[in-house]
Amino acid sequence: MGKRKQVVPQRRSDLSTINLLQASEFKAVEDQRVISKAKKNKKTSCENYAFPNEKTENFFNFCLNSCHLFLKLHIFSELQTNLKGMRLIPIGHLKVQLLNSEQNLYAQEIGLPSSEIVYWYVSNEIGCSMFYFEETVDQRDRKNGFPIKANFIQVSSDVPDVVFTALKCNLLLMQCITIDFDAGIADVYALIKETGLTKLNYPSETSQIKRNSVFIKQIMKYFYDIHEETFDSSIATIKPDIEELFNEIHKIHQRNPLDVSEDLQPAALKPFLRNYQKKSVTWMLKQETTNYQENANKLHPLFTDFQTLDGRTLYYNKYGGLLVEKRPVTSIAPSGGILADEMGLGKTVEVLSCLLLHPCPNELLTPFPDYYEVKQNNVQESDTDGRELNRTFQCICGKSYSTDFEYEIQCVMCKIWLHGECIDYEEYINDRPFLCPHCQVASEPVPSGATLIVAPLSIRYQWLEEIKKHVKENTFKVFVYEGVGRQRYISPYKLASYDIVVTTYETLCKELNYVDLPHMISSTGKKFRKPKRYMTIPSPMVAVRWWRVCLDEAQMVECTTTKTAEMASRLTAINKWCVTGTPVQKNIDDLHGLLLFLGLDPYWVQQWWCKLLYIPYLHENKQPLYETVASVLWRTAKKSVINEINIPTQTEIMHWLSFSPVEEHFYRRQYGECVRDAMQQLSKWKNYSVKLNSIDRKILSRLLHPLMKLRQACCHPQAVRGEFHSINKKMMTMEELLQSLIKKGVTECEEAHRQAIAARHGLAGIYIIKEQLKDAIDNYRQVLWSVREHKNTIRTDDLQLLHCYHNLNEVLSKKPEGVASALDDDKLQEKAAEIRNRLTEKHQNFVKEAFDNWLSSKQKADNLEKQFINEEWWMEILDFVVDQDKSSQLLNKIQHDLTSIDQKGFSISDQIHSIEGLKFIVSRRLTAFISERSKILKKLKKLQGKIPSQGEIDETVSCCIRAERKHQQFKCQMCLLKKDLEEYESCLYRINQSDILDFSLNTEEGASVLRRRVGNWREGELEIMLKCIYSYLPFLYHSNPDLDQQAGLHLKLFEVYRKEFPLMSKLVFWLRDQVRVYDELNMCITRMRLPYLGEKATNYSINVVYQYELKERETRLRYEKISADNDLKKRLGQLFYLQNLAKDANPSEDSPPTQCLICLEVLKDKWAVLICGHFYCISCIYIIIKRSQGYLKCPTCRQSTHFDDINYVSMEKSGVLDDDDGVSMKGSYSTKVTAIVHCLLKIRQKDPFAKSLVFSTWSSVLEIIGQALAMNGIRYSTLSSGKQSQNNLTTFKNNPEVTVLLLPVHTGCNGLNLIEAKYVILTEPILNPAQELQAIGRVHRIGQTMATEVHRFLIKATIEERMRLMLASATNYLVPSDRNDTMLTIGDLYQLFRDVSTEAVLEDNSSSISEPQLESDDVDNTGQSALSDMQQRCAAAALSRITEEQRTFTNWNQSTSECTTTLLQDSVTSNVGAESGSSEVPTAGQNLNIDTTSDSLSLTHPSTSILQSQSHSMSADSLPGTSFSQI
Repeated sequence: MGKRKQVVPQRRSDLSTINLLQASEFKAVEDQRVISKAKKNKKTSCENYAFPNEKTENFFNFCLNSCHLFLKLHIFSELQTNLKGMRLIPIGHLKVQLLNSEQNLYAQEIGLPSSEIVYWYVSNEIGCSMFYFEETVDQRDRKNGFPIKANFIQVSSDVPDVVFTALKCNLLLMQCITIDFDAGIADVYALIKETGLTKLNYPSETSQIKRNSVFIKQIMKYFYDIHEETFDSSIATIKPDIEELFNEIHKIHQRNPLDVSEDLQPAALKPFLRNYQKKSVTWMLKQETTNYQENANKLHPLFTDFQTLDGRTLYYNKYGGLLVEKRPVTSIAPSGGILADEMGLGKTVEVLSCLLLHPCPNELLTPFPDYYEVKQNNVQESDTDGRELNRTFQCICGKSYSTDFEYEIQCVMCKIWLHGECIDYEEYINDRPFLCPHCQVASEPVPSGATLIVAPLSIRYQWLEEIKKHVKENTFKVFVYEGVGRQRYISPYKLASYDIVVTTYETLCKELNYVDLPHMISSTGKKFRKPKRYMTIPSPMVAVRWWRVCLDEAQMVECTTTKTAEMASRLTAINKWCVTGTPVQKNIDDLHGLLLFLGLDPYWVQQWWCKLLYIPYLHENKQPLYETVASVLWRTAKKSVINEINIPTQTEIMHWLSFSPVEEHFYRRQYGECVRDAMQQLSKWKNYSVKLNSIDRKILSRLLHPLMKLRQACCHPQAVRGEFHSINKKMMTMEELLQSLIKKGVTECEEAHRQAIAARHGLAGIYIIKEQLKDAIDNYRQVLWSVREHKNTIRTDDLQLLHCYHNLNEVLSKKPEGVASALDDDKLQEKAAEIRNRLTEKHQNFVKEAFDNWLSSKQKADNLEKQFINEEWWMEILDFVVDQDKSSQLLNKIQHDLTSIDQKGFSISDQIHSIEGLKFIVSRRLTAFISERSKILKKLKKLQGKIPSQGEIDETVSCCIRAERKHQQFKCQMCLLKKDLEEYESCLYRINQSDILDFSLNTEEGASVLRRRVGNWREGELEIMLKCIYSYLPFLYHSNPDLDQQAGLHLKLFEVYRKEFPLMSKLVFWLRDQVRVYDELNMCITRMRLPYLGEKATNYSINVVYQYELKERETRLRYEKISADNDLKKRLGQLFYLQNLAKDANPSEDSPPTQCLICLEVLKDKWAVLICGHFYCISCIYIIIKRSQGYLKCPTCRQSTHFDDINYVSMEKSGVLDDDDGVSMKGSYSTKVTAIVHCLLKIRQKDPFAKSLVFSTWSSVLEIIGQALAMNGIRYSTLSSGKQSQNNLTTFKNNPEVTVLLLPVHTGCNGLNLIEAKYVILTEPILNPAQELQAIGRVHRIGQTMATEVHRFLIKATIEERMRLMLASATNYLVPSDRNDTMLTIGDLYQLFRDVSTEAVLEDNSSSISEPQLESDDVDNTGQSALSDMQQRCAAAALSRITEEQRTFTNWNQSTSECTTTLLQDSVTSNVGAESGSSEVPTAGQNLNIDTTSDSLSLTHPSTSILQSQSHSMSADSLPGTSFSQI
């Protein structure tokens, strides 16, 4: 009998749709579709139910409506662990309370319906949770409408809703065993199905957190209280402290001291190990010799074991919500670790000691793998006779059988034959079975006792030098591996035979391309469309089981997504080592890349690294990370062994520089642009705590681009790409840069002037439409006044002048009322005609010149045509070819010559099959050529000396010049001429046409098909065929001079035609351009107008404006006019400023000295320049500023200048340059380059053979410094990528005359030992402090016998000073022991570009703005200022004129006046140093000064808000605006 399917009564919402992940806000999903379905199910499911009575049914419906969850329970008399062949494991037991209620007593009394399934409904209301029973009947009874007995009992449970919903998981089966009314308890069990147990490939395998995993987590937390510690990943309670990490690791090692032998000294090692080096070597030996097999059965740290209800042991991953049955054990990682001794402590010697003290045991070096049967190698001598034809030959050289090779050898696995010489076959004979490269890589790795050392390219050969220097001769066999790309095939056995193999990270990165290559005989290899005839060479590095792999400067693999890191993880080794002085460069998260290489389980997986170590660390649970890292990392700090290493002291000297006026101007221009760009980029980020290292590389590059430009501008203006010509062409002097800036300034002024004129023309046009003729005339006359005012400074566009003259004359001709006449009103028409004639004559001359050049070339062709009389010469030759039976030879030659030309598409050679066909084609081509040439000549002669009429101009314009593309007809005179020219070109040259889709045409059919013409200036098909025919003339005639002469003339004519065509094409271009010029002249005199009656707007009706648009247009044009005027004033002021700088830099005897425009005193060393370009002395400008608020007006031109836009110029020399030091420099460079070269000259003066290192982020800056050094007689070398870098490095070390080494930061900071140098020069602050420490560590290391100096060069009041402050606050720059996580964030970038308002600047400087401080000679005994009477009277007079206007200065004018904001008013006015002995970072507003003349770093620093003069003249702090620029 079949049983009916039980229908579950449901309430108004679907009880099964519960979002389990939101346990704190548990809500059912309210969906109208689900509600309708639930009501329908309830109606159909309850209509045949037979409850004991109506009261029970009503009570059931009441309880059902309040329930929100239900659970299906299977009823059994005892626990079932095997149901229908499905194995079940009980993991949970619930005791459900039966309520002592009337309903339950009644149900107990009458008995419950017999049922196999009970439904457990849950409600938050008391007494409404219930077990629902329904009698089980067969399908036939159900169809007959047999009433179904139903009943329920009330229950209560404390199971949380989130757990209850988790129990609904399809991985579980719920069983109800007993319902005891007497005890009031029902036993419910949760059993997991066998399918709910996960089968992992390896314990650390990651899997996505699925819905079932979330359910398992909730169940295990409820029944066994096993759960992972949860953290708010978006909020970290602490900031990572790198120094604390190293200190804690040191403490852990101290708690477990090493047993260091005093006799630990390798016999082959030349230097004696220091005590700390012995500890490091002992730890390395311990790491390599520890037997980890004892931990082979240790439970994996991701899993927790627990006992199920039936006594079975399962293992639970609380982080991934996984249950496994098989015991997961910890994977045994390769021996090794991270040797992280601080830079300069001799890590290389420690690694070499480990190599000497722990070589590979012989038992690990089996002769060959034993997984295949040893076979005799099949080696044969090459012989051309008796060769087997069925042999598969695929050698790496690409050749097959050849007598050039002595032997051939066959792979014992794939049976491929190769040349013995190509794979060094001698190594395999009678030794081991030969495997081809692919079979060797696919087999077990070759056992080796070799150590693979991977180092940066710059220190690859330094390793060879260090081995030679520190290890006795003939101790190690060393090989330098340069990769498959350079060394071709290197046998894995050959690599395994060496003691040390040295390679680079660059090679490692390239080798990834040679991994997992398909074999030719494999199914993958045969999928190539064109199979290779040679064997691709796989990388042998993955075919060797290295005894030891050592990554020097291992921070190169910290980024786990790089090819280098991926290839490093593919290397097989028994011992793996990471050697780096900076294991953490930016963040503690960098350690994950090193653990990934080491294979430390499970932390090599990013997911488990974060869950088990990194996230707990960020939330105060630091010990797991400390202990894990301490197990694989050893670090010795310099400060702890300072007494052992005896390295001389290192001094830091800070050079604070000031821009020259030219650089200051350029920097301010760049700053304004970069701030806008940076703020636009940063405004897209809502979370300012995002770290830069977590951002995509391309996005990060765009974010850092504005910062990079400003940093480059601080070094040298020419280093900023795109602003000047490339440095490779020529390094510009400051004078040349100034002239270039002046040219740019003139161009910008002309553009601003053009915008201002265009706005006035637009307004005038609108006023004419509105019949406000007086206002229109005023705008036109303003244009003429502006042109006259600036005629000596900038050039005005002739077309704009023509528009003004023409339309002003037209408006004046109407004689409007109230308009006074001007002196030149009667000359307007004459001036317009003059401009028109000048422009037309210019292009007429171009056309005439093009005609003359073409006619001259055409005359040569005409002369040859007169001599050419036999046009059928080729027919005669073809007849003789037929007579002498050479037709096939000629046809083959023609076909070969035609097809040998590089072309794509159809070729005429496909149509030539006989001499008769050749005659027909040549004849037809010659006829077409003559016809097309005659046609184009006729049209050109017709146009000679002709000026196009207005009708022709209109026709051409509407057809092709300004027509909408979809309406182009190409029927005008110029289009037909161009078409004829193209036809003639196709006859003369080899032209192919291909169809392309043009999606710019918006047609109904979609994209249009255009023809693209592709060709060259070589012979056409006709000329090629004639030349081939002519080449047979000597074979047919012994002597026929007439025929030979005519054929030669014909071919020479084609050559003349081809030379003539470019001139003809140029002529057509100028004829068409002449029409464009006339049209442009007509267009420039048009103005805005209303549409004609019935006129439709088009894309080209830009001068048509509708009546409803007039007001909006007028408002916008007014704004553009004011904005353009302000921009023009600003640009003109900058131009005047630059021109005055040029005049002051090259003063002439006749030019008077510059005077203050108020007090008329000569400007000496310092003065102020307003935005309008007018100069004032410091005393006068101070008085004006003191009486103004935010803005001041120039007393001369009345233009407003914001305090931020005041330039303060100082002609005093920078404090770094001392005229009394006896050092003279050649050349004119930027401030920073000058200071660096001057510093190096002083070093050479003090010690002629002292060597220095110069670091910079950009090679362009290093190139500029190099040119300056060469000009000043300082010999230098450059460490750049390429073959020459090692030679340059050797030259620097060994040649005493080469005293400077220029190094890029990204390659020169890693691992180099440059103790020959004494001085380190940092050109600019480096964003990554770890790289900066690496750079300094090149000289401050073991073996250094000289006291070293570090010179830092920074420009005051620029982005460099802000960076200095930012890095100091992020890393406690001056206190290394407190150094924190140094990775920059989006917020740090924002702070770099954020500006401070003028009020804040004035507030910061209020203490110093009270009274001006003058030179000591100008101050009397009372300390009061001694301003001259003339200065006071002139300043008072100027103030009296501008005070009233200053009060009425509008905010709108302030907003439209574009100001170039400087760096001086930022919160970066806080300081970068601290008082002596204090570790605090000073707050904003404190004044710190640094002594740049001393040889050591003092703990004082200049104010970063406003620069302070070295003299005791008026303090710049008393003045807002830009800092003093110094030359």
